[in-house]
Amino acid sequence: MAVRLAATEDVPAVVRVINRAYVVEGHLFRGDRTDEAEVRERLERPNACFLVIDAADDRPGAGALAGAVFVEIRGERSYFGTLAIDPDRQGRGSPAS
Repeated sequence: MAVRLAATEDVPAVVRVINRAYVVEGHLFRGDRTDEAEVRERLERPNACFLVIDAADDRPGAGALAGAVFVEIRGERSYFGTLAIDPDRQGRGSPAS
């Protein structure tokens, strides 16, 4: 399992995995949990990134992202949020397995 920094070309996949993971909390949001504009805005923030894990198997959706999390350093503190694991890979231990 390899964790890497998300790149601009990952934005659609990051949006997909977040929206799929947060569908169980749909009653808290109007529509999707996030969209490409929000993910791009977060990627452009200084001292911030999305860390992602590529799905490394031959199941449907292989080549997609298995998970993502947003991380941001804010002065002396940091923020860790929007943790999302593709529901097809939840409950199996390593998100890439």
